[in-house]
Amino acid sequence: PSALVTFDVPQVKYEKDSIEISIFVICNGNPKVRKLLNKLRIIPHTPQVTAKLKTIISGTNLRQLILAVQMYAFDHKKQLPDSPDILQKGNYLPYSAVYYSPVTEKPYLYFGKGVVIGKIKTPTGYPVFVSPPNPAKPTALVAFLDGHIELIYLGANYENVSQVFDYLHKNKGLEADSYHRLKQSIAPQAVKP
Repeated sequence: PSALVTFDVPQVKYEKDSIEISIFVICNGNPKVRKLLNKLRIIPHTPQVTAKLKTIISGTNLRQLILAVQMYAFDHKKQLPDSPDILQKGNYLPYSAVYYSPVTEKPYLYFGKGVVIGKIKTPTGYPVFVSPPNPAKPTALVAFLDGHIELIYLGANYENVSQVFDYLHKNKGLEADSYHRLKQSIAPQAVKP
């Protein structure tokens, strides 16, 4: 029996010897599809392509996490879960692989405890999930309360989540009270399914 499965398919371009190859990533956080892609070996294995694919997969993971948080919130009087563990236990997002960054292989950081949708004045600037620090890179992936995902350039190697909050406060309109609340909660709950 076959079933129709649809995916959002981001496109990555890889150029080698002046030949452009388009690669479509279809795993969208699904571990079974990841295994299949690894078996098929359809993706060229170069460090640049691998790094780009991991960033894309991380973005799709964050997208699924933020959607699951929003579904939970609308089922619970707009209150975000106290812990991301609730998402898996409540069957909002059963795949355990999406709770971890493929870039660092560490769980995403969660900052939604105690947040109520509608009480944050600028949801476009409030981070709910942040990729774990990676000192080798000057970027961080952030999932915002309004549902969008953004790759932000910090200008320095990403060693502490505090750098992300500073950037969002200065450049993305993170409200002062939210900024101070986040800075005080620097011991975030890591996503552990």
